[in-house]
Amino acid sequence: MTHDPAHDPTHDAVRHTVQDDAGTAVTAYLLAGPGTFGLIGHGLDRLFHTTFLVALGVLIGLALALYVIWLRYGGSDTSTKDVPGSQSAAPHATVQTPIATSAPRTTNEETT
Repeated sequence: MTHDPAHDPTHDAVRHTVQDDAGTAVTAYLLAGPGTFGLIGHGLDRLFHTTFLVALGVLIGLALALYVIWLRYGGSDTSTKDVPGSQSAAPHATVQTPIATSAPRTTNEETT
């Protein structure tokens, strides 16, 4: 009997776990980025007696969070990127050395 990984419940559990972890990480980025930079903006507002740095910090934090999410999870093949044991559609390119296609020349000189 052959083993079919497409119907393996363990493989499905790993896939669901990775998807759940990705969703949790994206949510954490979306909360932590604006929250952290908003707090930094709040501190700078109190230091400089201004009122606009909180909003600026939240916007910068949101932009950075979205950028990090795009870097980590964006791309054309996100369905199998983080699944252990899977290969992406485009494997990394390897450097190959050229192979000589012609045999070395030998000279057969007849001495008379």
